[in-house]
Amino acid sequence: MAVTMEQIAKQVGVSRGTVDRALHGRPGVKLEVAQRIKEVAKELGYKPNLAGKLLSDKQYGKHLIGIILVTENNPFFDEVISGAKAAVEEFQEFGISGVIRILVEYDARRQIEIMDELLEMGAQGFVMTPILDPRIDERIGQLKKEGIRVVTINSDIQTKDRLAYVGCHHRQSGIVMAELLSLLADGREVNVAVLAGTEKNLAVTRRRQGFLDYLERESANIHIVCQRANEDDSQISYVQTKEILKEHQNVDYLCVLGAGISGTLKALEEQEEGVQPKLLVYDLIQDVKEAMARKLVKASITQEPYRQGYNGVQIMAKYLAFDQHPESDVVNTELAVVLSSCLR
Repeated sequence: MAVTMEQIAKQVGVSRGTVDRALHGRPGVKLEVAQRIKEVAKELGYKPNLAGKLLSDKQYGKHLIGIILVTENNPFFDEVISGAKAAVEEFQEFGISGVIRILVEYDARRQIEIMDELLEMGAQGFVMTPILDPRIDERIGQLKKEGIRVVTINSDIQTKDRLAYVGCHHRQSGIVMAELLSLLADGREVNVAVLAGTEKNLAVTRRRQGFLDYLERESANIHIVCQRANEDDSQISYVQTKEILKEHQNVDYLCVLGAGISGTLKALEEQEEGVQPKLLVYDLIQDVKEAMARKLVKASITQEPYRQGYNGVQIMAKYLAFDQHPESDVVNTELAVVLSSCLR
């Protein structure tokens, strides 16, 4: 009876995926562990299943990229996914394949589980939107030591253990909205309500800080009357916006710094009386486009989501296929202010 990888894994005390990577010379296994696996395989008389290996190569290619996105049901990531898929398809002839996993809530423990599941499938690198949590930073650092690299997209980690980051300049994105608000106020006294996103996303926390720092430094005429957090969730955003409209009827502008904009738009549409605040938001999901046409949204700031997905996978593909490192470990996407007239 043929010896299986499961038997080797059981005897060594590791996972089947670890055995597979060790026997096929893939990165991600400590040297001493790999040597022990090979010794046990030889002792047991293990012979590789060539048919199984051929099937695996056909299904996944030579270099499998694990793509992990935290979307919180945010349509913004539809374009990120499109860009990622396009890059995988472009590099297929060089043995690149990809598996996409979507996480709908900011759960660091679950994100690590998904990373481990993809490693079991043979993932040799990751392209991901990391949750802001020390456990994620630590896991990415461990993977680096094991030869598995990570490219972060849209948001980043707080260490330098990733191969590269692709996305907008977080703090600058907040400064852009603050400067836009200052231009619109034009020296007049203006009251502003701020609806921020989750603190589990480094991009959003740095954006908020850039926004507030600019206003404090440059715009004494702009007054923040309240700050709320919507956790990048449309339903929470809806409830928070309703409360803001009820408690602060003197708000001139409502600035939404993260996702969940659809809930805010619904709340504004349901408002029957009182002055409706002007809305400044990020990204061009379909609800925002329609709201701009109806003049509910004054302006939106974009950050090239397609390019984030495409460039993130492209960097990882070149690293795996050609051992090519990126010229810079930070690739900033363009920030642009879009008005309703830009969409006509």
